[in-house]
Amino acid sequence: MPSPKVCSPDQHKSPNFKSKKNCLRTTSNKKRSQTNDKKERFQKLMEKQKEIEQGKAEKRKLIESKRQERYVKRKQRNKAWCKLTKKGQPILKERINYLLKELESMNK
Repeated sequence: MPSPKVCSPDQHKSPNFKSKKNCLRTTSNKKRSQTNDKKERFQKLMEKQKEIEQGKAEKRKLIESKRQERYVKRKQRNKAWCKLTKKGQPILKERINYLLKELESMNK
């Protein structure tokens, strides 16, 4: 009669492949979810960045348009204020007309 082999209790158990697969899946799912989370966060940050850039561009356009309006107004005012007679006296008619236009625009 052959003598029985002495085995450790771990060797008698058959390997549970299901649980190992589940463990592997969860770790790989965790890694996948972490990479997906990173991608999603990156995409959200990029969207926020685009919104910020668009806001800045709109603000720049608004500032530039206001600057242009001020330039045109200044040009008109200086045109009226710089007119002089041959002797160097200011032409008050132009200045008065300019002031009247300003008052009319305020009343509207």
